[in-house]
Amino acid sequence: MEDDYFDNLGVVARDNPEDIIEFLEDIYEHVEQGALQEGGYEYENYLTRFASDTFWDTIDDLLSADSIETDADTDDIRFGLFVLMIKRAIHPDPSDFNTLSGLDEDYRDLVPDRPTKPYFRSLLYRYGYERGHRQTGIQLAYEAVDAQIENPSIYDNFAAQVVEVDDQFGIESIDLDIGDSDVSELALEYAEKAVRQDSTEAEYYATLGRVYSLRGELDEAERNVQRAIELRLDEETQRRPNTASFRSILRTIKSKRKIQKIESQYEKAQDQLEEISEKHDSLEEQYESLDEKYNSIESKLEDAVEKYRTQTLQFIGFFTALLAVVVTSVQVTEITSSVSEARSLIITLIGGILVSFGGFSLMLPDKESGYSKPLRIGGLILIGTLLLLASIVDVPYLSGI
Repeated sequence: MEDDYFDNLGVVARDNPEDIIEFLEDIYEHVEQGALQEGGYEYENYLTRFASDTFWDTIDDLLSADSIETDADTDDIRFGLFVLMIKRAIHPDPSDFNTLSGLDEDYRDLVPDRPTKPYFRSLLYRYGYERGHRQTGIQLAYEAVDAQIENPSIYDNFAAQVVEVDDQFGIESIDLDIGDSDVSELALEYAEKAVRQDSTEAEYYATLGRVYSLRGELDEAERNVQRAIELRLDEETQRRPNTASFRSILRTIKSKRKIQKIESQYEKAQDQLEEISEKHDSLEEQYESLDEKYNSIESKLEDAVEKYRTQTLQFIGFFTALLAVVVTSVQVTEITSSVSEARSLIITLIGGILVSFGGFSLMLPDKESGYSKPLRIGGLILIGTLLLLASIVDVPYLSGI
């Protein structure tokens, strides 16, 4: 390309239609020769610089005309005018989105279909402020990459729009017609393609870094953004290379790293809390089991103590009564004048003791089940009663005792 087109850039506003047509004829001559690629970085750079210093109305009049006087392909010139219109609308400062979307609606049907057409249309929708606007833009960007054009700018545009939409709305909230593919994986694939095809463009590395950041791969994200900064600083075309946007991306990545670290620590703490909770539940179950065993042992001990206490009282009572019988028998024998009287008194004493001992046994607590206790006590009372009767009534059998 000749530099004459840009000698007076920013000084003289172009309003001559013939100058615009001549410029586009020159552009597409280079495209035909293979020196430029429609939609390529240099192609866009030339049209962006030319459009920024060209009257809007002049481009609009040419694009709206029924015919264009040119020695080149009319479709090429008309498509070039469409690209110039887009570039003029978004550079140096983008128009409001209503104007941008209106351009697409007014001119998209006047421009011949080309593989790069969705790409340039998508540039307008990058400035949309609603979810529907951004969905249209990213869908157009996908159509452009899906056309399999070997163009790093088109690859970078799709990846960049994925990141922008994710920052603005969350990429998962956008309904895209991309088949079964994962949108973040597609963005990474095309961002890497852009870098492979042109490893000298800083913007491509910055986009790749942002895609890695979107996927949570922060080491790769930081490495690629650092590379973008290095490339921008090495550019000889800028006296003061502007790396502010790249450094802003780098700060965002570092903030994400801190958040990621905090989230990791939080998840670790949650895991530890869950582990402690599980151990607590296990200890609580063990405590309940031990408590049940303790209560069971305590109950058995109480039963055993009660049983032994009862048996001890019965044993003491029985031998006390027996001792009393023996002592009383001796005393009665000494003080009575006849054996029959002594015998009657002793029998009465023994019977009374047996009846009293049986009644005393009935009052003692006993947890035995069945009929063994009532039978034993009943037997004692019966024998005691019979002995008492024998002392009162002259029973021949007992009289012989």
